[in-house]
Amino acid sequence: MNTEIRIKLLDLVKEYGDSLLRMEAEKDVQKAMAERAELECQVKPAHFKKSALAYYKDKVKSTRDDLEEQLDLLDVIRGDHHDGQ
Repeated sequence: MNTEIRIKLLDLVKEYGDSLLRMEAEKDVQKAMAERAELECQVKPAHFKKSALAYYKDKVKSTRDDLEEQLDLLDVIRGDHHDGQ
């Protein structure tokens, strides 16, 4: 490997490491937001994260529809729905 390629490679490795640091910092920011949602809004962090991700992916309706389907199934399992049987 010649010197020019080695320098390019080292620059790319450094840039990659910098990118990983930014990603790690963003995860810390997201965690802090979830904690704030819990403290300030009484929303569980897991629920906040799932809802925020659905909003980000523009899948709020499909996520809600899926949750309603799951709730219906759980009601059936629990015995809340009776078909006259």
